[in-house]
Amino acid sequence: MVGAFTGWLLMDTFHSFKQIRMAQRQKKHLSPSNTEMQEPTNKQTILRTADQTVTAVEQQKQEKEQDDSSITNEGRDNDLDSDDDDQGRQKQEAKGDVIYPINAKTISKAKTVKKTSASTLTKADAALFPSTGDTIHVLLTSGGGAYQNFQSRMMYGTYHMVRKLPEGQKLVAFTRILHRVKTDALMKEIPTFHAKPLQPECDVWCDFPPASRPDAVRQFFDAAKKRPSMIKAPWVFMTECDYVWIKPVTAPRAEDMASKSIAFLFTYIQPTNPGIIDVIERLHPGRPSSEIPPTGPAPALMRVHEWLSIMPHWERITASIEEDKDAKEKLGWVREMYAFSIACALENVNLELQLPPNSPLMIQPPADVDIGDAAIMHYTWGNIISDKDGKEVWRFDKREYTDDKWEKNPEKLPEVPLYDADAGWKLQDGVEVTLNLRDTLTMMIKTMNEAIKKLQPLA
Repeated sequence: MVGAFTGWLLMDTFHSFKQIRMAQRQKKHLSPSNTEMQEPTNKQTILRTADQTVTAVEQQKQEKEQDDSSITNEGRDNDLDSDDDDQGRQKQEAKGDVIYPINAKTISKAKTVKKTSASTLTKADAALFPSTGDTIHVLLTSGGGAYQNFQSRMMYGTYHMVRKLPEGQKLVAFTRILHRVKTDALMKEIPTFHAKPLQPECDVWCDFPPASRPDAVRQFFDAAKKRPSMIKAPWVFMTECDYVWIKPVTAPRAEDMASKSIAFLFTYIQPTNPGIIDVIERLHPGRPSSEIPPTGPAPALMRVHEWLSIMPHWERITASIEEDKDAKEKLGWVREMYAFSIACALENVNLELQLPPNSPLMIQPPADVDIGDAAIMHYTWGNIISDKDGKEVWRFDKREYTDDKWEKNPEKLPEVPLYDADAGWKLQDGVEVTLNLRDTLTMMIKTMNEAIKKLQPLA
């Protein structure tokens, strides 16, 4: 098991180097891995068993003494005033956490995903939720743990920073969807919906954490059906932990159906690729593969009723892929993204897809040099800058921030040095570092540090 994890981490790092080059040469945005992953960990932690994890769930249940179908700690709705005290507002909002208690009897010890959708959602349920206007409810999915929690704290902090900017008032709610057996330290800091983990072993280690995401998101919408006030806006923006907000995402009026929903164009999602066409035909029978959008669930800004319509398909197709060895091998680490894309095609969700610098959603430096129209930065790529003599000048790679201290009491990240045109700066794969790229990376790190500065230490 340890060897498998080590192999994944090395593969992830290798692809980071190799695919930056491909992205810059081909202007494509290739992912080293799906970022919905568990924290890197050590051998001792890995050797904890799924049985121990389930025992922890049973202990939690005894402590909660609550019915599985209930929703507790409702608190009040998110307070969205213009108060400049971010820390005070975050503490207030966290009082509105939604806890979905875990029933240990429903937790499977299986190491593979076999569950099919148990959703009760229908398209008619859209009538329960906001359907007009241009406000946005942000969702963040996470498996928890120090690695993702450090990222989540920065992400949530920068979210509050951009809410002070023009159009920021349209971001009216934020909910973290935690698919994890145990609760975590962020429950008191970030408004959180605690989903039953489809793969409880992912608290320790599992082969493919993203397989849990559709199930967790579906649980959120199922719970919202029982309590519609959980969803505060007609638009839902799905995000991931390793995002940095630089300006507010904006949406058209939801009732204007001529305006498309917005997602990101991932050019490595290729439904018509001959190498996977047999898999696509099994997952999308009787319909052309060309109608499948090359995208994924995050970042994606869609109307509530569109999320409701795709949820059963997204969950079902993800589970089908996990039971199909050939599909898993051919679709690889982005297979849950394919499931989402097929679900959108099945429900004819009309998406606007653009690449940077024209994407209104996201850039991924250093593959993307300029910010363009983007509202968020995705730091999935590692950055190692060296001069012409091979001396390292600066580095930032999220995979190096796995220690508990970064979750609990993070320090300032190293800032990018002043640009030196004569120094011959290059990335780890030999690509030249331009002044524009240096400025983009500088903005990203400074924004992250501003969020870190406002964080309170966790116990």
